[in-house]
Amino acid sequence: MSNTSKPVAESDLHAYLDRQISPQRQRLVEEYLQNNPREAQRLDQLRSLNNLLKQQHQEHLQKHKHEASAIIIERPPLRNPKSYLLVASVMFLFCGSLSGWFAHEFFISSSSQFAQYSITKQAAVAHAAFVPEVRHPVEVHANKEAHLFKWLSKRLHTDVTAPNLAEFGYALIGGRLLPNNQLPAAQFMYENKNGQRLTLYIRNNVQENAQTAFRFEKQDSLSMFYWINGALGYAVSAELPKQQLLNIAHVVYQQIDGE
Repeated sequence: MSNTSKPVAESDLHAYLDRQISPQRQRLVEEYLQNNPREAQRLDQLRSLNNLLKQQHQEHLQKHKHEASAIIIERPPLRNPKSYLLVASVMFLFCGSLSGWFAHEFFISSSSQFAQYSITKQAAVAHAAFVPEVRHPVEVHANKEAHLFKWLSKRLHTDVTAPNLAEFGYALIGGRLLPNNQLPAAQFMYENKNGQRLTLYIRNNVQENAQTAFRFEKQDSLSMFYWINGALGYAVSAELPKQQLLNIAHVVYQQIDGE
């Protein structure tokens, strides 16, 4: 989708989803969505995902807030009024250091876990939204591979390519740009001769320079292997047995990240 072919571009839809759009463009997008119910449905699915992620993040923050407020500092009674000022100063410094420590520990220990958790939700929703598509499963088709890689690399601010999965019988259909909260994400879609599809979801990592081993998650019939390496997170999704998808995920990792 582009501004030259349609009055509403994909960037307009992302801005509308993030509520960062001018009133004039907002009216244009709303009119476009009224005339394109499939696009409106896709945007609703992405909005639901964003709301879910925000809810989970707020619950996590609230949990740690309660844990911090549960700490009680006891002191002996003071007879010298000047001592109150001294203890108050010490407690102020202590609480400041304590809150800084809690913030440091929370963001260091939890941001990577949150990134791992959210990437599976984002990948699953994107997979469910576009795999059933017949006419528009991708935004840029594989016959424009060079343009596709250059475009997504520019938007994600790093080199992005689609692995070759021919040894598993899957051919690249194409890819598309997706919203990832305030950052962009990419989805590559593959299909085998039986029409079965597989997706590779790539997004900017919440905590750069983090690294995780392969992790598996299953949602109904959908299997996913995901991992984080440096500034990017990856998720391979398909309705395949665990071991078969793991073999594919290993090849994806080797081709993208190498060892």
